Amino acid sequence: MLQRRLARGDTDVGRFVDGAAEAAHRAATLTQRLLAFSRRQPLSPQPLDANRMVGGMSDLLS
Repeated sequence: MLQRRLARGDTDVGRFVDGAAEAAHRAATLTQRLLAFSRRQPLSPQPLDANRMVGGMSDLLS
């Protein structure tokens, strides 16, 4: 999405960079949890704000 915006000459891409960084952080967390599960390590579940998560993916879903 960032490449498409830049190709069109759009310079207001900060939110896309922030979204990509947040997605990378979520992917790293998921990977850690999957590895812990496969190793049968104890997990530390934390509450999740589903509205915030879906709202943060609205650009990707469009």
